[in-house]
Amino acid sequence: RFFAVCAYRSPSSAIPTMSSLALVILAVVCMQLVMASPPGGLRGAAANATQAEVSLSAEAAWPSGPWCAWAPWLCQPQQAPHWPAPAPAPRSPSPSPASGQGTSCASHGCGGGYRPELACQCNSACSSHGNCCQDYSEKCGSAAEPSPPAPAPAPAPSPSGSKVMTLYHQTSPEIAALILKSHFKPGTEGWCGGGIYFATSPEATNTKAIGPESHKGFIIEAQVDVGRVLHMPKTCDRSMTGQKLLSMSYDSITFNPGDGDEYIVYSSDRVLSTKQYSR
Repeated sequence: RFFAVCAYRSPSSAIPTMSSLALVILAVVCMQLVMASPPGGLRGAAANATQAEVSLSAEAAWPSGPWCAWAPWLCQPQQAPHWPAPAPAPRSPSPSPASGQGTSCASHGCGGGYRPELACQCNSACSSHGNCCQDYSEKCGSAAEPSPPAPAPAPAPSPSGSKVMTLYHQTSPEIAALILKSHFKPGTEGWCGGGIYFATSPEATNTKAIGPESHKGFIIEAQVDVGRVLHMPKTCDRSMTGQKLLSMSYDSITFNPGDGDEYIVYSSDRVLSTKQYSR
């Protein structure tokens, strides 16, 4: 636009109205503007430079001169505004525990599990974690977390070869009175030799008390430790004795002569208790 002003020629009719001094001043101003303008103008410089280079080029392109008094925008190019960075948002303070809450075992009691909302703990694990309240020892002590009850002891194992059974023996009332008063005595003969014979039920004694040494009329219920049992065939062994059975590492014999199982022991020590059977 400055070149257009300088190149403008007034009509011949207007020349007489302009003074020579004004024409001279206008010519000088135009020559200064032409000399100060960089090749390609400010727009050409901005197209080939970064934002920082544009600022430097603008300052060099418009040196100070007499025109700055009436056209200051030519001497002071506008700078890009620098907006301040937004201030970081203030951090909200962490919520603190309520007054009197979680600061002592007196306020929230002893025991229980871990409570993350409390500043200190009063359970049995706080000692290992180092987060017990100051009054833990005074308020809780060893009672903070009761120890679980000890498991009940396992029953003692039975002696080797021990096996107690409830068995039945029928005899006469007179002999039964003597047995209940003292103890059983082994017989002298039988399918499995001389021993003490028992049936597995009261009813079975009716068919088994048929030997020469057998009697009827009174049923004795006995707790018998049969121990290690030797199973014999239906004819058993009439020569069997207690000593012979022990040499075979057994404590009793069982066999079935055809009318149900029988158990035979050869020592009264195997009979733990006796009483009259009552229906």
